[in-house]
Amino acid sequence: MSKEMDDLKTAVAAETTVGDSVVALLADISSRLNAALATGDTAALAALSTELTANQAKLAAAVLANTPAPKEPAPDPVPVDPPVPTV
Repeated sequence: MSKEMDDLKTAVAAETTVGDSVVALLADISSRLNAALATGDTAALAALSTELTANQAKLAAAVLANTPAPKEPAPDPVPVDPPVPTV
């Protein structure tokens, strides 16, 4: 069981790292966008737009690759006819 627990801890740590990386990326993008807008730096806005497009594709691919497929819904239960009373 120890190996399974270690594997689980590693997986949780990786997810935390990925989540923190996404948060940091979004904070950086927001900061750079606000700075470019405040100064009217159109070159910085164009560069940021290009970078966002590249990061969006990478992030979408990573999410798709690491999202489990949806589970098949359980089949509807088969109705059972009530017993017919005998006379």
